[in-house]
Amino acid sequence: MSFPWHMVCGTGIELERERGKTVAPTETDILSRLQQLLAKVLASPAEGPTPEKPVAKSVAERARAKYDILVRWIFSVLAAIGVLIFGSLPFVDLKDVSPIIVVVGLFLAGLGICLVVWAVTKGMEPVDASLGEIKRAFEEIKNAQKDHGHRALAPKRPAWWHASWNSTLELYHILNGDEREAHLGPGVTSVEMLIDRIGELESALLRSDVGWNLDDPMPAWNAESWSGSLVGRQAAWEKLAPDLAAALKRAEEGAAAHATQDASSWTFATSYWQAQYEKLIAANPAETLAPMIAAQDAMDAALKTYLRHRSLILQESAVAQLRGTFRSVRGWLLIGGLLTLIGGITYAFGIANPATIQPPNTSIVVDLKADSGPWKSLSSCQGEKAADIKALAGLLYSERRGSEPANGTFSFIVTDQRCRASQIGMIIEVAPAEGSYDVAVGPAGRRGSTAEAGS
Repeated sequence: MSFPWHMVCGTGIELERERGKTVAPTETDILSRLQQLLAKVLASPAEGPTPEKPVAKSVAERARAKYDILVRWIFSVLAAIGVLIFGSLPFVDLKDVSPIIVVVGLFLAGLGICLVVWAVTKGMEPVDASLGEIKRAFEEIKNAQKDHGHRALAPKRPAWWHASWNSTLELYHILNGDEREAHLGPGVTSVEMLIDRIGELESALLRSDVGWNLDDPMPAWNAESWSGSLVGRQAAWEKLAPDLAAALKRAEEGAAAHATQDASSWTFATSYWQAQYEKLIAANPAETLAPMIAAQDAMDAALKTYLRHRSLILQESAVAQLRGTFRSVRGWLLIGGLLTLIGGITYAFGIANPATIQPPNTSIVVDLKADSGPWKSLSSCQGEKAADIKALAGLLYSERRGSEPANGTFSFIVTDQRCRASQIGMIIEVAPAEGSYDVAVGPAGRRGSTAEAGS
């Protein structure tokens, strides 16, 4: 509770002056002065000072809010693309598509989404929120500069790669430049000095309140340091005030009842109130309290000044770190987004353009060259004129292969019913110069080949 000692102190000085007079004050003067003094004490608020109205969000908070909105929007767009890609898998027929194209597309899309998630979560990491963390970061910069030179920490690699560290380095140069006192406070040249200055002022204020040097062991409960402190004097005064208020009320009632009596009948009352004066002065000695209050007010004003500068430094650090984080995350988001888009396009191309090659066991019509190896092995399938090239029915076992797939070697399974039963089901391999095949059209098939081997 904040106690109005400055109000009581002025009255205490008047009491001291009154005691120094050669003429003793009358009971009327004593009662009037005591009423004024007690009215000031009883009118003091029991609560502390009214808190200030909340101010607008700091620059760092506003920047953070805008950054979060932007990053969430980017992440939502890329997440929707990822859901569209991977959510379509159960509904797409992958039987006739190229597995390599599909797998590569899905891998790139998944890698891009993972990179985006990593970048977003990296940007959500808390920034340095204390002077101690800022001091440690500055010490790392100082040590690196001792080993590698003043501009050693300005990397030659892409700026976004080291953007977060570069922003901290810029703040370090600002707080160590000519305008450092405007940021750190009067007479302060480093973050470490600001930490020490705030600690010293807080210790001095607490010591003036409790009357105990915090560097020494705690005194006993009945030590004089407790009663001589501001807190101790305040407690003694507050304990005495209710009794004085009750006694004052009785005195006022007695004065009204004996208004017609002479002043000699007030001898006892005068002595009583004079004793109460002595108690008030003992609890509130003006000669020591006034300088102590003045010193405490000065220390409190200095502490508030340095606390404002601490808040300024924390906001500047938060903005610098957020700027660096956004620059770094922006590059990773761009890479992740490109990978996701490339993967999605590759996947879409794979499922939209299935393989054009015919799988094995497709019905085909085979034309063999006369006197070739396959023609001789299937002579029983020939017609009346053995020299004729006949079209044989079969199932494609392996498609054409070679430098020119249209004219490469292929193999087929014999299914032509004109062949002997022992030959039906045989797998015949046909070289480029030995024959050709064409996909069967209709149940009867068709003769000839549009891509005759060796032609």
